[in-house]
Amino acid sequence: MTTEINPRHLIAAETAALVAERGLEGATLRRVAQRLDCTTGYISHYYSSKDDLLEAALAEAVAALVRATDRGSVPSTVEAWADQVVAALPWDEESRRFWRVLIAFQAASLASDRLSQVLRTYAEDGKQHLRAIIRDAAPAHASDVAVQELTDALWLLVDGFGTTAALNPDTLRPQFVRTALVGAVHALQAELRIHPLTTRTQP
Repeated sequence: MTTEINPRHLIAAETAALVAERGLEGATLRRVAQRLDCTTGYISHYYSSKDDLLEAALAEAVAALVRATDRGSVPSTVEAWADQVVAALPWDEESRRFWRVLIAFQAASLASDRLSQVLRTYAEDGKQHLRAIIRDAAPAHASDVAVQELTDALWLLVDGFGTTAALNPDTLRPQFVRTALVGAVHALQAELRIHPLTTRTQP
């Protein structure tokens, strides 16, 4: 039984690949159409504007990364979260593609409110689960502000690791990144006066 490929997903995936190779400016409708051996009108049938298409390309890159790093379970501890983050960093071509797309969006968002909003939504989706892990691990008296600040700090650290590894692949090693992430939790908990921020031991 043949599974029919969703045209929207196919177009978005090819656009993401072009963004990874050429940046946002290089991902023109004409080039996407050439890669798919179709007309620009065919693409316009599914996406009414280039901004719509670029948003879909970012979403497709995120989905591809999730598929590549999914371990079949949702992390419930900081350590498990760190393992998932390390797996998602640009160590192979699939994950490097995502980070190249993300970096291209970050650069373009400086001049585009719409792209900035797309990135903010993506970041908030990612931080929501991390915030829940930290809240669950923190004592009841820990303030929501402190939990949010710790979440934001860890997210920025991950973003920095991903960008560095994407631009300079030989700079970082997976074990170093994991150690740094877990160590950052303990350092930041002291800075933000969350005591004790313990994590459950993995079975």
